[in-house]
Amino acid sequence: MVGCPPCQAALLDNTAKLRALAPQSGAYLNEASLYEPNPQKAFFGSHYPELKAIKAIYDPLDLFIGADGVGSEAWTMDLRCRG
Repeated sequence: MVGCPPCQAALLDNTAKLRALAPQSGAYLNEASLYEPNPQKAFFGSHYPELKAIKAIYDPLDLFIGADGVGSEAWTMDLRCRG
């Protein structure tokens, strides 16, 4: 998808249409789209704040990261540094 702006636009447009049909749906994290507009809600739902608090206890330096994982909003998309 990288390097194909029309493909990205079509994916985002179609994803928005599907989300309108099922607004309470989510996404499967291991098959996630990096273009998911709200990964915390889609992947973790209402559990996200609690998961983030647990992560802060066991990973206070925020060393364990993953694209769209818990705490990922503090990192850049290339996972090289904090945003």
